[in-house]
Amino acid sequence: EETIADINRKLAGIETILLFTEPELTSISSTIVRELLQFGKDVTPFLPEGMKID
Repeated sequence: EETIADINRKLAGIETILLFTEPELTSISSTIVRELLQFGKDVTPFLPEGMKID
């Protein structure tokens, strides 16, 4: 993300804000969550509180 932020700043003058999470969740991505859902796994431990999957 920092590399993309640097390129955005240099090429387009766009400032990027990076938000960091708890260390135990840094390896979780939306791609991983979607893949787990495809296999019928419970993803609630990886979602923000109150978020629901339809």
